[in-house]
Amino acid sequence: MVKICEAIENSIKYWKRFKKKERNCENEDYEYNLNYSTCSTAMDLCAKAIFAYTDTGRTAKMIAGFMPQCPIYVITANKEIDKQLSMVWNTYTILVEPQESIDNMINEGIKKAKEKEYIVEGDIVVIAGGASILTGHSQSNLNKTIGGVLKV
Repeated sequence: MVKICEAIENSIKYWKRFKKKERNCENEDYEYNLNYSTCSTAMDLCAKAIFAYTDTGRTAKMIAGFMPQCPIYVITANKEIDKQLSMVWNTYTILVEPQESIDNMINEGIKKAKEKEYIVEGDIVVIAGGASILTGHSQSNLNKTIGGVLKV
């Protein structure tokens, strides 16, 4: 069974399937659209991986739902989320100690990924969005950051 699964998994063209997904641009679920953009950026740049910081697992689950071809490394300090995401397709958690900022947690997660050789020098990775852009902004559903691109 393992041999069959591995053979099939390697033959599926996930980015091709991603491109064929129908998407409504008028969809007002901005979190959905931001995560779609994260996957689209990863595809366009031939990224080695997507890194997503999360404390609830929601971002990682949504990105995994788009079925990107590259792995999703989830950076979290939440041990419960670490366990839960082990069941989500194409996600690999990197458990880090709580830090004073999300940036520091992402940096720590990338450092651990390099140590485990998930990524190597020169790889391009896409960072999924995280916290609000502006604190105290009244429209919290629109106040999200899209993340960025990093060459390791």
